[in-house]
Amino acid sequence: MAKKSKKKRKDKSNLHKKITPTQLLQKFKNFWASDNWQDALSYYRAWTNKTNSKRSPQIEGELLFRLASTNFSTNNYEKAVQYLDEAIKINIGNSTKFNRFKGVCMAKMGHMEESMKLFDSLNDDFHTSILSYFIKHEKSLPEKCFNDPPFFSFVMKDFLKNLGETEAFGKINPSLNNIGKAFKLFISGKDPGQQLNLLKKREGFEQLSVHLLLIVSIYKKSTVKTLDIIKKYSKFISVDYFHNLFITYFKTLLEEKKYKKILESIRIFSNYNIHIKEKDKIKDEVFFRMGLEALENNDPEKALDYFLKISEATSPVIHNIAICCQDIEDFGRANEYWIRLLHREKKPAKNSSKEKILSYCTTLKYIGQNFLHDSEYEEASHYFKEVLKFEKRLRIRRSIPLF
Repeated sequence: MAKKSKKKRKDKSNLHKKITPTQLLQKFKNFWASDNWQDALSYYRAWTNKTNSKRSPQIEGELLFRLASTNFSTNNYEKAVQYLDEAIKINIGNSTKFNRFKGVCMAKMGHMEESMKLFDSLNDDFHTSILSYFIKHEKSLPEKCFNDPPFFSFVMKDFLKNLGETEAFGKINPSLNNIGKAFKLFISGKDPGQQLNLLKKREGFEQLSVHLLLIVSIYKKSTVKTLDIIKKYSKFISVDYFHNLFITYFKTLLEEKKYKKILESIRIFSNYNIHIKEKDKIKDEVFFRMGLEALENNDPEKALDYFLKISEATSPVIHNIAICCQDIEDFGRANEYWIRLLHREKKPAKNSSKEKILSYCTTLKYIGQNFLHDSEYEEASHYFKEVLKFEKRLRIRRSIPLF
């Protein structure tokens, strides 16, 4: 198995050598957009090596963090810690975020004391108190726990800051006792629905109970249940109060690539007068990802349809529309978007990075080739001359073949 792994790495390394820096960068962007963090990191590092560019600690650290999150979700906590340790070394400025996640991984591995000390060093009283409770009562973390530590933190912080004291305040208020019981059922992997339905019947607790019911359904990734709660209890739902929860819901669906469910959810939300201010951005992200998937499946016409539905025509959107037009051999339309993209980008200065100049020249090359296809030789000549100027400046003729 080790030999196969080594051969696979060698093959990928050889592949990196065969493609241009611009292609490496585009591959990196595509893998990032499709949540393929392993290949995104590989192509990002290959691009920086090939262009002699300095690696961004923020980009590399974020990629490692997302790789750690992927391994965490599959219970591979040791591998997650390895990626986090690497991220901490590379991006010291974001070490608090990485260390907080590392603390959760260590707790899941059974290293409760070490985890508690790490959270204590971060002045994270919330997680420290939880771990202190488990250590004191000689308990381990439940087998079924949150796959997303930030989700765990912001949701429960508002409801139960002192775990283990539910009996005390339960005597004072039966409703709070129901919350405590529901929480204990939840973290042990059981369904707290019955407790929350009892809470919903108590005056003044309706909104809180609906909030908690939504937390459970979103955590269990039950889209049907979530939408059913929205339909039944929309009168108790305030967008401001539920905002973070709804954003988590949509992020979860994005991670699972349930794009049609997102569009269906937005429609249902609107029907019940629940208007999320990020609605257009979420839809744009969905259409962009669906477009990338269609391109990966060699269906440029379908991809073009998705990209044209995006409300905010950012540079990546315009670039992908141009690529689609290129693939379906609509060269005149492709040039409309390439030229539009060219006007958005400033002409590279003498001290511009190689990557920026290469990207600019690639756009010029596409435009020139498209004019050739349409027999507009004078226009084509103008753009090819521009490419040659930059080639001469950087001496990179081999990196940008004209034909």
